[in-house]
Amino acid sequence: DTGLFGLYAIADKERVSDLMASVMNNLSKMADHIREEDVERAKTALKATMLMGLDGNTNVCEDIGRQLLTYGRRLTPAEIFGRIEELTVEDVRAAAHTVFYDKDHAMAAVGGLEGLPSYEWIRSK
Repeated sequence: DTGLFGLYAIADKERVSDLMASVMNNLSKMADHIREEDVERAKTALKATMLMGLDGNTNVCEDIGRQLLTYGRRLTPAEIFGRIEELTVEDVRAAAHTVFYDKDHAMAAVGGLEGLPSYEWIRSK
């Protein structure tokens, strides 16, 4: 299993602390309190985004290249949709625990950072 997980968030400098508390709270919810309807909504959104991303020759070529590098062949939309549909709440919880719990992370921030919590605070959540 390989991959990269990233977040991009923006807040006024007076609200950085609130933003980080909200981000960490939501990441924790994803790991511990995700519901079936959340997963179903995400699967529907992922399939729609995937299909919309295949609009145009350049995007299709990029998709074919990415699949050839990853799988050694091109997967049909039906195969990809089947894999998406196989995902369960437990799969999401397991992935979230693998990525978030007791793991070091990298973070970059710019701007008014006076309210940014410490690395230790973020990691402890």
